[in-house]
Amino acid sequence: MPYNAVFVARIQAARTSNELVQIWREMATESFLNWYVNPEVPEDAVADFIAIGDVAKQQSLLMELLDKNQLYVNLSEMEDEDFQVSNADKGLNREFYGDEVIPSLSL
Repeated sequence: MPYNAVFVARIQAARTSNELVQIWREMATESFLNWYVNPEVPEDAVADFIAIGDVAKQQSLLMELLDKNQLYVNLSEMEDEDFQVSNADKGLNREFYGDEVIPSLSL
């Protein structure tokens, strides 16, 4: 199931600085960022970001923030309710990988 990959697609599709700022704000609370990134989005940073004026550079900057190891929900995290993996997706993964490969969180 896509996780950070959703943000990658949105960043690539964005055409304005304002769209990218909105994506950045959502990334700060809903994505896995690289370990060195502070998830807070100070308003002066937003002004500096918009002042860059080049959407391609802004897209590149946002792509650097995302942890690329989290593009998809890890198989071992499939049962974590925070990811809201659908029962259909869980079933597909079990069918593909087999029940013995997928750890269960039930105790």
